[in-house]
Amino acid sequence: MNKFIFYSFIAYFSGLCWAQNYDYSYLGDTSSYNGSPLFGVCMMGGATENDAGSEWFLNRADGGNVLVLRASGTDAYNDYFYNQLNSNIQSVETIIFQSAAASTNPFILSRIEAAEAIWIAGGDQSVYENYWKSTPVANRINTHVNIKKRPIGGTSAGMAILSEHYFSASNGTISSATALSDPTHPTITINSQFLKVPFLENTITDTHYDNPDRRGRHAVFLAQLLVENDTMKYGIAAEEYVAICINESGVARIFGDHPNYEDYAWFLRVNCELIPPTAMSAGNPLQWSPDKRAIQACKIPGTSNGDPQFDLTNWKNIQGGQWEDWSIDAGNLNTELSTRVDCSLLSSSAEKGEKLKVQIDKELQQIIIQHQDPSVSVYINNSLGQLVHASDDLQPITIQSWPPGVYQVRVVTKERVFNECIAL
Repeated sequence: MNKFIFYSFIAYFSGLCWAQNYDYSYLGDTSSYNGSPLFGVCMMGGATENDAGSEWFLNRADGGNVLVLRASGTDAYNDYFYNQLNSNIQSVETIIFQSAAASTNPFILSRIEAAEAIWIAGGDQSVYENYWKSTPVANRINTHVNIKKRPIGGTSAGMAILSEHYFSASNGTISSATALSDPTHPTITINSQFLKVPFLENTITDTHYDNPDRRGRHAVFLAQLLVENDTMKYGIAAEEYVAICINESGVARIFGDHPNYEDYAWFLRVNCELIPPTAMSAGNPLQWSPDKRAIQACKIPGTSNGDPQFDLTNWKNIQGGQWEDWSIDAGNLNTELSTRVDCSLLSSSAEKGEKLKVQIDKELQQIIIQHQDPSVSVYINNSLGQLVHASDDLQPITIQSWPPGVYQVRVVTKERVFNECIAL
């Protein structure tokens, strides 16, 4: 029996048994391949694929089998990957999920296990979340990346779900203007614990970055994550025709068509002091301007040879990029050229001789903070991560109306950041 007919028969028969909850097609020889695929992550902005970035991704498969996963669209990647690019791969398969039921299908799981490289197409990331999260499909993908250390990539929605945190779009999309004017808008749905991809921990990605401008909403995503987690958070974004390709050492190469076009990748990091927004409530504009550096962003052009680079292991070794400082004032995103700030130089150190004392005066119902330098900033968050107090002095803080619970006190001086927990 012809191999194409044989596999089509298997896919058809499996589809009948499983209520035809997926479509399957392929080009090439899908038999087992004995090669040495190399780990890598390729993320694209969501318009037409960047050919150079696609070839970088395919070459990581070391001539093996490439599997495309999607929940809408066609099998057009089969011809594009197999015939149109300068790569020597054995086969390209496409599985189009029609329902969540396909996520337990043995045939699909076997194809994921056999793949040398996995590509996740664009579409709707909320569908991927509904179909795959906490299913055998997600488990197989995580094994592919973390245990087998094989390449993975995605564009648009496929890129969105690769980071530890992701905008699920389960309530629809949101514009930068809406997000900045209401940073707790119900459309801002940020989830995690889906896929686990090296070098994308503590990170949230965004795509189609320049159509329309999504810098504002990405900043809001980071603000929410900082308030909720109180840890360093990062953002990676690709403009529509840009590919970000990360090798096994954590170095990202940026492919695009700059300078012919304004093709950029973006790498964002919240401020070193982890100072949260001073105003972030429903129906009110975001306010986040600690010394005009709420976020540091590195803007790197994508070129045809992918020479511009960004080292994700230290956020320091960079070729071809320009740093910016971002701040948000009354819902308006402000940017200015800057230089990279080394967070390690701003970390707390006992040898500075700074001492902080935080006390609760139960009689006066006040928090009393003492420090030798009166020029400090004070931020207090409740157990839900909500900012309940912000000031630039050491005046006593009245807590008479505060509900009982555990509160985090963050005091920022010129030299260090103090964190204390108090219970009321």
